[in-house]
Amino acid sequence: MANNQVATFHLIRGGLRYVKAAFHEVSIIWMDILPRLVWAHGSPEDRKRRRLNRLGREMARKINGRDLGAIIVDIDNTTSGFFRVDGMHLSQVGLEMLFWSFKEKIADLLK
Repeated sequence: MANNQVATFHLIRGGLRYVKAAFHEVSIIWMDILPRLVWAHGSPEDRKRRRLNRLGREMARKINGRDLGAIIVDIDNTTSGFFRVDGMHLSQVGLEMLFWSFKEKIADLLK
């Protein structure tokens, strides 16, 4: 892993540990970093995103002491309608999908 990825992972791990220590009853749920239109599938940015998602899910599972799953949004970088013209920010449709995913995950956890 490149140094900036290691630093990013340590920041994420430290933040998740802090939240769990400060709020003992909290459940940590990882939300995958979404792809972007400007990142081609398999590009260095996309590989870093996938690696951080894998590590983030693993860290959330370890901190919780159980696997609560992750929020995975069905947004890909081949469908331009999910993004604004800049290729980075979500469009209204993309945001609605994101919020629907949050709602579904919360409903699943409350069952």
